[in-house]
Amino acid sequence: MLDEQMAQTTAVEQFKQILPFFPPNPAAILEIGPAAGWMAMLMAAHFPDAVLHLMDGDGTAPQVNGFNKGGTKAWFDRQITLENVLARVPLARVVTHAPDPEVTIPVDVILSTQSWGYHYPIKEYIGLAERSLRPGGRVILDQRLNVKKIGR
Repeated sequence: MLDEQMAQTTAVEQFKQILPFFPPNPAAILEIGPAAGWMAMLMAAHFPDAVLHLMDGDGTAPQVNGFNKGGTKAWFDRQITLENVLARVPLARVVTHAPDPEVTIPVDVILSTQSWGYHYPIKEYIGLAERSLRPGGRVILDQRLNVKKIGR
């Protein structure tokens, strides 16, 4: 229980820090690497009309562009994330996606905290961002210090 409380507290603090970078009323948000879904739940509460697109592995997806050798090894798989989020957010507002930098998902915001640019290079999802972001859309990345994968 303590780990879950810590995760919730961390997500709340991160959300407070990144909230000023969101547009006022995004209709659709893509979160790359949502883990247990805490950030998704906070976004759902703050943006009650937004559709949440959650992209994470499920342990069975093939490697993507040479990364995740042996399959996607996410901390939390899509099923766990979906169960956590759906306990608090209506099904009609949540869409899950397997990791795929080739898809196009029309959104107003792409968010990734400790995933895109942390576990794999920024360049992996640049094309998805270019295709998916609506005019005026924003990419919000939580980038940690001393991460060596940023430019690869």
